[in-house]
Amino acid sequence: MMPHSEEQAILDFLKQEALASRFESTTAEIANGAGLSYNQVGRVLERLIIKGQVGYRERGTERKSVRYFYLTDLVELCREKWS
Repeated sequence: MMPHSEEQAILDFLKQEALASRFESTTAEIANGAGLSYNQVGRVLERLIIKGQVGYRERGTERKSVRYFYLTDLVELCREKWS
């Protein structure tokens, strides 16, 4: 897959999940849903974070934390609606 199509596959998956009221996904969930390898998803997510299209928050303990990724567009839409 080309880098742009990998990015689009991840963004499409996150949009699909958000429509189903699942607003955060782990790297493994994204890899399974987008049909990409875990390592591919990790690299592409870093690019999407730098571009500002995807954000994340960490949950768990100090020893074992897990990143949960979300679309930043959704956060902006919610802020606009609730302001």
